[in-house]
Amino acid sequence: MKRHVKLYEDFLPEMAQLIKQGKTLWTEDGLPVKAVSDKALESNVTFFYNEKANFLFPAGKFFIYFHQDGWKKLYDEGKAGMLIFNPARGSISQFGKSPITDIWKKSYGKKIENSDMIYGVTEGQVVDGNAYVEMMSVRPGYKRNSINRRMIDALKSEHNQIVWDEPTEDGLKFIKSYSGDDAKFFFPKNTLARPKNWKKLYPDGEERLVKP
Repeated sequence: MKRHVKLYEDFLPEMAQLIKQGKTLWTEDGLPVKAVSDKALESNVTFFYNEKANFLFPAGKFFIYFHQDGWKKLYDEGKAGMLIFNPARGSISQFGKSPITDIWKKSYGKKIENSDMIYGVTEGQVVDGNAYVEMMSVRPGYKRNSINRRMIDALKSEHNQIVWDEPTEDGLKFIKSYSGDDAKFFFPKNTLARPKNWKKLYPDGEERLVKP
């Protein structure tokens, strides 16, 4: 997979470590992460984008990581790996059947070097100009630090048209706070199931569906 041409660390002269106290992530300057600008956290976000199809991923596949400073440098040196959601989604595999939570299990990431430096993962694919967000998750203990928002901000800076692909109930709550009335969704043609809060948060949700 080709790393996106935009190198976030080039924008900042120094990289600051993130410090976790209780449930809150802080910068070295003593500010809570959710209170600082995207610019101040550019070195904590990495966007991988696959331009051409290969034996691993289709064209347009992307992964976004929110991580501790220094992870990207380790990745470039071959000393850190990418956490990827279980490809056997919805099936019972050696990793389980809930990819959003399974990705944070020690048994899942134990062979991926320095995976403990990753705090958030977003996966999706760009198709016909639409960036489909397929999976998004934050490491347990690190939620409520605006990590999902930082990852989607990074995506939106490159691909403005976002489509939420089969969101979960919790995902829909985030979408409502992030995208509001501009949200667009995708569900496979023969999928009738919707999140329990679908009609409450988006009464006109069926009119917001994007057809590939």
